Amino acid sequence: MGLIGIADSPMLLVFVGSEWTEQDIPLPDLESRGALVTKQFSFLEVKLNNKTTGIIATVVLCGCPGLFLCLFGAILAIGRGTFSGPFSNGKIHPVIGLSLMCLAIILIAILIVVGFFSLRDKPVARNNEPIPPAS
Repeated sequence: MGLIGIADSPMLLVFVGSEWTEQDIPLPDLESRGALVTKQFSFLEVKLNNKTTGIIATVVLCGCPGLFLCLFGAILAIGRGTFSGPFSNGKIHPVIGLSLMCLAIILIAILIVVGFFSLRDKPVARNNEPIPPAS
C-alpha cells in the first residue's frame, strides 16, 4: 500500500490494490505511528518503516503460532488428546505434544531474538578518534 498526497491538503490519496481513495490522515498521527514522512515536489509520500513491518510479520508468523503450539502441545503432553475418525478412535501419544512444545519454543525464541536485534540501539561508530600507531 502506498500513500501519496498533496502536502498542503489534509486529505491524502491512498492507492490500495488498483484504485485511489481519499482519506483524512493527519500528519502527526502518521509520524507517531512510526511512518516515515517525506516531502518531494509538492507531494507528500508516506512509507511504512521496514523495521515496523518486520516486527509485525515476526509476531504474526512466529509469536502467535508459537503460543498456540505451546498450548496444544501441553494439552497433548498431559494425555488429554484424542482423535476420532470414520474407522478408528483413540488417544494421541504424548510424544507428539512434547515435539509440538519444542517447535513452539523454537518459534518463541525466534520472536525474542528478532525483537532484541530490531529494537536495540546500534552503537555509534566514532570516526573522530585517531588510529593508534602500529607497534
